[in-house]
Amino acid sequence: MPRPASTRSLWIASLATLALAWSASVSHALTVLFSENFDSLPLQTSPTYGEPFAFTLDPPLGWDRADQLPGLSNPQIGVPEWKGWSFAREDFWKNAAGGARDVFKLGEGTIAVADPDTWNDLGNPANEFGFYNTFISSPVIDFDQVGDRDTRLVLQFDTSWNGGDCCDDGQNVDGLEGRNNQTGIVRLNILGGPTIELLRWEAAPFFELSDPSNPTNDPLDNAGNNNIPNPNYVPFVGNERMYLDLSDLLPGSALALLTAENDSAIAGMSSGGGGVQIEFGMEGAGDDGWWAVDNIEMASYEDLLGDMDLSGILDAADIDAFALGMLDTTEYRFNYFGEYPVVRGSVDDTFDFEDIAWFNGVMEGAGVGGAAMALARALSPVPEPASAAIVLIGLASLSFRVRQG
Repeated sequence: MPRPASTRSLWIASLATLALAWSASVSHALTVLFSENFDSLPLQTSPTYGEPFAFTLDPPLGWDRADQLPGLSNPQIGVPEWKGWSFAREDFWKNAAGGARDVFKLGEGTIAVADPDTWNDLGNPANEFGFYNTFISSPVIDFDQVGDRDTRLVLQFDTSWNGGDCCDDGQNVDGLEGRNNQTGIVRLNILGGPTIELLRWEAAPFFELSDPSNPTNDPLDNAGNNNIPNPNYVPFVGNERMYLDLSDLLPGSALALLTAENDSAIAGMSSGGGGVQIEFGMEGAGDDGWWAVDNIEMASYEDLLGDMDLSGILDAADIDAFALGMLDTTEYRFNYFGEYPVVRGSVDDTFDFEDIAWFNGVMEGAGVGGAAMALARALSPVPEPASAAIVLIGLASLSFRVRQG
């Protein structure tokens, strides 16, 4: 609902005053607590394809890995480059394995990839020995750099996922017939505390009504009853940036205080006595698909109205970010940790042209000179209705009169 015109000047004045006071006392920008793109890893020649500088199975310094791959010690079982999580040059992986892997454009340089489909090309381990399980965990991340005012904690990463065909492998392994269900999991392991599952993707669309532990492709059982839909069913994510909100884990939050009662020390992680690890795991996979990950980042920042670029201060750079939010919400989120522009660019639950005048007031109140003209320039690519154009012209005229007076 548009804000009444009679209250607009009050909004601008009060919020601009608030913004000025806040920006003077706060200068804490977005803090990247952890970042990994795997590009620093030394790569070795591929024994299968003869490609130099192609891959490594050794994770970055401080990372842990654990593999449960039947037949792992047998050189005739499994393509060696894909022995659990591999760190491979993205073009090498795409060329070696083919399929729709080339859809993953966000992954660049060296990426982390678990590829049970290609692993299975030698010796058919999914049907002769068992399923593919592999896990990697980041170094310990502490919260020493988290600002006292930070209220947001986000984990983001770029990813490509293909669940493949479930429920058709394990044919020669007792108890595993048709039970493959490629599952991707992201967990947060809290040192001295609980493990929190942040994301779960599975290849099976259903579970059997008579045995909910048994995955199936069939929507109905043999009697015609509905099988159980799998809420974690994700068949394909070709090229996506994921944003996982971890804000409840920040010191002072309800979850942090709860876990602190068990000495898990989320609330005290800044003391250096605790921390978290990010775990990426694939389990239960047969001759199925893949999961690729790149550009992992965890960052903390504060909520500050008008701070569109998450810098922790109100300045001219926020104007371009505000315009980007107006022009392309998806691109704005891609650049700013999955945040929606409405969070900082509006005082109601709608981010629209009604917010232009308010945002100009915040910028002017924060001492950003020429905010109206800068807004007009930044917003010029935005397809705007006539009312928005009138607002912009009015803002520019007001700024001109103030300078002339």
